[in-house]
Amino acid sequence: SLFFALHLAWASIGTYWLVRKLDRRPESALLAAVIFSLSGKLAAHTALGHASLVAGLAWTPWARAFRHLALSRRSTAFASLTGVALAVQVTTPTYALVYTA
Repeated sequence: SLFFALHLAWASIGTYWLVRKLDRRPESALLAAVIFSLSGKLAAHTALGHASLVAGLAWTPWARAFRHLALSRRSTAFASLTGVALAVQVTTPTYALVYTA
């Protein structure tokens, strides 16, 4: 249970940060974070105990946020972090990585 709670929190924080980096209001970012972390996909995999799928999907907003920052700031540091987030997803079932890519 702690594993799932931490990964859902990680997904929420990542989604909030991504939406804020897209220059949206805090209220919008909070709503997006709640919607993503409680979405049908994550809720179903959490209920069924699919730990690796939840872990992989939790990295999706982080990879997207790092990619956005790498492109907008032309930053190799954020490009590297994008690679790290995608590498973490490689260790999980491949469709999480395909969704992110």
